[in-house]
Formats: sequence, C-alpha cells, structure tokens
Amino acid sequence: MEFVKRLHRDQSGVVESGLVIIPLLVLFLVSMQLIIALNMRNIDLAFTQSQATSVAIGAPVSGNDQVVEFPSGYSRKGLKLVVSHMSRQIPDLLVGLMTFIGGPMRSTHVSGIAVMEESP
Repeated sequence: MEFVKRLHRDQSGVVESGLVIIPLLVLFLVSMQLIIALNMRNIDLAFTQSQATSVAIGAPVSGNDQVVEFPSGYSRKGLKLVVSHMSRQIPDLLVGLMTFIGGPMRSTHVSGIAVMEESP
C-alpha cells in the first residue's frame, strides 16, 4: 500500500515525458497529413481521368471539361482531346497552423486527358 502512495506522489519524469511526446505527436500529424494529401491526389487523379475517358467515349461535356482541337495533316478531321480538371481542399490535421504562419490553404489540382472518339 505504501508503494502505491509513493508512486502516486512521485512526479519525476512528467515534464520529460511531455517534452518527448509533444514533438512525436506533431511529427505523427505531419506525416499523416502527407499521407492524406498523397492519397487524395491519387484518388482525384483516377476520378478525373475516368471522367475524361467517359466524355471522350460519348458522355456529354460538363463544366470542368475542355475540348481541345489540333489540326492533323494525316486526315480531314483534326485530333480532339478532352481535358478534365478537378481541385479539392485537403483537410488540416494541425488546425490553425497555416493561418498562424500565414500560408495558403492546401488543395489538390489534377487534370485528366483523353483522345475523343469520332463515330464513323
């Protein structure tokens, strides 16, 4: 019983533990922020490329899509490309850090490109 009382009263090492845990927590949150940003960019890239391919096959052109025409010397019709754009904001795990240092909000910007099919 006396061991428990002495353990409860003994506070040595609390400050040292805090000095170790706080930087480790910040490092963990920064690494998770990078993982989330990379995964969001990869998901957005796959979705945007899929959208551009769908429009190139025959889906209607939406507001984020552009049709770019290039003249071709090999055929009567030129080459048509569909370019889709997408951007999305990345959530902050370290809330207030970017406003504290005065940086812009982070976001992903991706583009998908596909060759437009011409029906004969």
